[in-house]
Amino acid sequence: MNLNLNIQMLEKKDATVMHLKGDLDNFNATKLRNSLKELIDKKGTRKIILNMEQISFLDSVGLGAIALSGKALKEQNECLRLVCNNPQLLKLLDSSGLAHQKHGIKVFSTLVEAESSSN
Repeated sequence: MNLNLNIQMLEKKDATVMHLKGDLDNFNATKLRNSLKELIDKKGTRKIILNMEQISFLDSVGLGAIALSGKALKEQNECLRLVCNNPQLLKLLDSSGLAHQKHGIKVFSTLVEAESSSN
């Protein structure tokens, strides 16, 4: 179990990609939530992509951080794009209801798909 969450941000032409590595849990969710809030509050950010390919653990508090950010982006007529190909995490996202666009979240299996997607 990795007790840390590493967030590496990469600014692209029309998107910010946040590469996440480690555990997204009760101990680390605030770090992600604050980073996402700062991006969402910035004017001109059109796409935010969370690359979750290296997330090793996700709990309900981590899901909550994702949900709040998706809701905030939906209010701006945008969505939070998640890149996830881990079957266990995908099942968790689906069973929680977050994998559905009505929450302002879209899930993609590759970073290329997420970057090229439109709303």
